[in-house]
Amino acid sequence: MLSTRLRNDHTNSQACWWRPSLCVSDAAVLSLAESVTEWPNRIYMGIGTHEGRTECRDDNAVGDAVADVRRLEAIMESTRRPPEIDVVVEPCGLHSERYWAGRLSRALTFLFGTPK
Repeated sequence: MLSTRLRNDHTNSQACWWRPSLCVSDAAVLSLAESVTEWPNRIYMGIGTHEGRTECRDDNAVGDAVADVRRLEAIMESTRRPPEIDVVVEPCGLHSERYWAGRLSRALTFLFGTPK
């Protein structure tokens, strides 16, 4: 889904990417991202330091998925018109709806503003 999003028009849009799977197909999405010139106006990315694991044994550990998200963030920031980006890296965050739900309010507020 992320690669489809990168291939389409992004004018006046927002994007919310939960634990983006950037390592798939030898990081092909990161290579594709390097050719993108127009990004959505606002992008929220949330990831846990322990995505892909079943438990957190070291809350200071950071997995490859976090490094990939930071690389994507750097790619976006290097474009001519970088988007507003909010990246949340949750210590000990696992690949689970429980952790994603905990980040939902922040993501929606960042993307769409505070409800009135």
